[in-house]
Amino acid sequence: MKGSMMEFKHFFVLAALLFSMPSCTDGNRNAQDSGKKYPFNDPSISIDERVGNILELLTLEEKAGFLSGESMWYLHGVERLGIPEIQVTDCGHGVTVILDKEGAYSGCATCFPTAVAQGASWDRELVHNIGAALGRETRALGSSILLAPMVNIHRLPIGGRNYETFSEDPFLTGKLAASFITGVQSEHVGAVIKAITAYNQQKESRSMARVSERALREIYLSAFRMAIKDANPWGVMTAYNGVNDHPTTESKHLLSEIVKTEWKYEGFIVSDWRAVISSKSITAGVDIEMPGPGKFMDTDDILKAIEDGLITEDEVNNRAGRYLRALVKSKLLDIPRPVLNSASNTPEHHDLAREAAEGSIVLLKNKDGMLPLDKKDIKKVAVFGPNAEEARLGGGGSASVTACYTVSPLKGLRDQIGQSAEITFIEGAALTGNLPIVPGRYLTTEENGNTVNGLHGEYFDGPNLLGEPQCSRIDDNIDYSWGWAAPCDYVTKNGYSVRWAGKINAPESGVYEIGVTVNEGGVRLFLDDKLVIDEWGDPGNEITEARFVYKSKSIEFVMERGSAHDIKVEFHKKHNKNAIRLEWKLPNVKSAIEDAVKLASASDVAIVFAGLSNLIEGGNNDKESLNLPGEQDKLISSIARVNPNTVVVLINGTPVTMPWIDEVKAVLEAYYPGQEGGNAIARVLLGEVNPSGKLPDTFPIKPGDCRAMQTYPGENGEMEYAEGIYVGYRQFEADHMTPLFPFGFGLSYTVFEFENLVVEKIGAQKVTVAVDIINMGKVAGAEVVQVYIRDIMSSIDRPIKELKGFDKIFLQPGEAK
Repeated sequence: MKGSMMEFKHFFVLAALLFSMPSCTDGNRNAQDSGKKYPFNDPSISIDERVGNILELLTLEEKAGFLSGESMWYLHGVERLGIPEIQVTDCGHGVTVILDKEGAYSGCATCFPTAVAQGASWDRELVHNIGAALGRETRALGSSILLAPMVNIHRLPIGGRNYETFSEDPFLTGKLAASFITGVQSEHVGAVIKAITAYNQQKESRSMARVSERALREIYLSAFRMAIKDANPWGVMTAYNGVNDHPTTESKHLLSEIVKTEWKYEGFIVSDWRAVISSKSITAGVDIEMPGPGKFMDTDDILKAIEDGLITEDEVNNRAGRYLRALVKSKLLDIPRPVLNSASNTPEHHDLAREAAEGSIVLLKNKDGMLPLDKKDIKKVAVFGPNAEEARLGGGGSASVTACYTVSPLKGLRDQIGQSAEITFIEGAALTGNLPIVPGRYLTTEENGNTVNGLHGEYFDGPNLLGEPQCSRIDDNIDYSWGWAAPCDYVTKNGYSVRWAGKINAPESGVYEIGVTVNEGGVRLFLDDKLVIDEWGDPGNEITEARFVYKSKSIEFVMERGSAHDIKVEFHKKHNKNAIRLEWKLPNVKSAIEDAVKLASASDVAIVFAGLSNLIEGGNNDKESLNLPGEQDKLISSIARVNPNTVVVLINGTPVTMPWIDEVKAVLEAYYPGQEGGNAIARVLLGEVNPSGKLPDTFPIKPGDCRAMQTYPGENGEMEYAEGIYVGYRQFEADHMTPLFPFGFGLSYTVFEFENLVVEKIGAQKVTVAVDIINMGKVAGAEVVQVYIRDIMSSIDRPIKELKGFDKIFLQPGEAK
């Protein structure tokens, strides 16, 4: 979210949310206010005793009712006993705020770096702290259960939801997931680990995965098993796909035999939303069908299953008891009610978001010590790329967070060195669209009697700009892809419209091409009060296909140098992949890249913010290629040819190819760094923070280097995991193949040395590994110690190496640990 908004408004919005919504413990009032107190309200007795007491008090119908949701985002309660309905919410890098039972999303929350960035931190303590913060935000925003973390393995480098999960490696993923879960649940908020299992692609995502039992256990179930053992999440969520002849919601082998019996898991198993497709889930091991009301596991379905002998009342007690165990842990049943931590969009969470982004940035290349930049030596900084002026918060899909504010990379740089250096931005190449973006320096509006850069934006609930705007602000320019999130607080995600107004200013005389590119939305463009582009459509009365429109329209418009013309842009969301850009082409400029090259050649340093966005990857959307979309590769090469001091910063969720890698001096991988990403990137570029991230994935040179790509996306509704256990670095090591960048790789501004390696065997099954690490450089920094093992006596084929231990160590110059 770009632009400015008064700090007091953020405070007011949060205060309004907290005072207007029911308390998380309001459900206890029936029991407490009437003076009635049951044993299950007593926090001094054991969880098992409390659950047993609830089950004794419930009717069979009430117990059966717990096996499906109450509504879209609520789980059942029992009013007569003072047992509250519980709201759940989603996402592992921020809370997707939900404020009513109909799923009318609104509100804002802190947006942390996405899970793949958390994975790049290799920092268990940091991930734990993120989890704890999300636990507090979950409660503050009305929920008691968070549907996170997602721990599916990055099998494919094009996986649309890879940004939502940690890594290609089950050990790194499992350990970080355990840290995240422990953090969330330290605040008495439940975590639901997802999506079990072999859910690794978005194209044909409901297909049947054919996975060997060995690969299933060593790769795709391993992270779940590890996190369940170490952190005991309150819930486990099924996946949309099938595994070896059964939908995951109907796999008794997976849910009952492995998770519940073999792993001795005591929590509940909940379906992903609308993943239950038949009553077979009742006997397979699903404990809760979501959303509610259930289609196959509602009260009548369960009672009928008991009558038919498919399940017993004892089994219903077991299923309901698993959820009630979580409810007791939430402390929502305690009398007297405890005061629980509740915080959202706080300065402390903002600081943590920045620290998390700083700890996840990976330095991939730094030829001749190009980085960090020296403030004293640079006076002209040229900034380029489609991810410079807009803060990209993640891929598309349900894990879309409405941040209360964001800091773009361009803003972060300007705030850091804008007083000492001239910073000029030209996009140069776009993610989508036919023309360059209209830069904010050529847009003006009035604010408090002063002329400021940008346009005045008014944001409305609903598609037709009706009523009073729910929020207003100054936006630097128009280049947005909100996806499933909302543009600002108090605007529902389900549908919104926006009106921008101000002036467009001409830097030279001639014929301009001015236009808009819109995706899954409607748009109108007015110049000097004349409607020049009308692609508004008919909200509410269009055929389904009209919701998925992608259009670029432009007109010619004559302007004299120094003139200012009224401009108004109106937009409304049609579907979840909506986006809007205001674009132009200047007179006498052949191409956007040509314009960028002129600027780069006259600057001390050129920084290109390249990468992806929620238009390219996300839920229901695998990438089509490993290449950077649009003309980004051409832009980078063209700039590097005229400026030897070219730095590339990648903002993305999945690996990309880098045909220009030998042409540029430095490369940073920032992933999707969250709302404070712009500040974090600037601090790393300028050396205020030493980069310490390590890649959580192998970066291939081309897609075909990955064995799994050879069977993607599958045939006839089946996905063949022919590569077995050889995923990521395991495959590259086995095939003796050199990747573009290897798993676990990351450079630093300092130098670390390892000495005195000691490996000590403890019994038949364990070894300890100790090593001294010394910071030999002149700046403080962190290094990740990584321990890999190889089974040299195995009677079956084993990987050349497998990660089995890691620790992140922070050291001052000259310090050893």
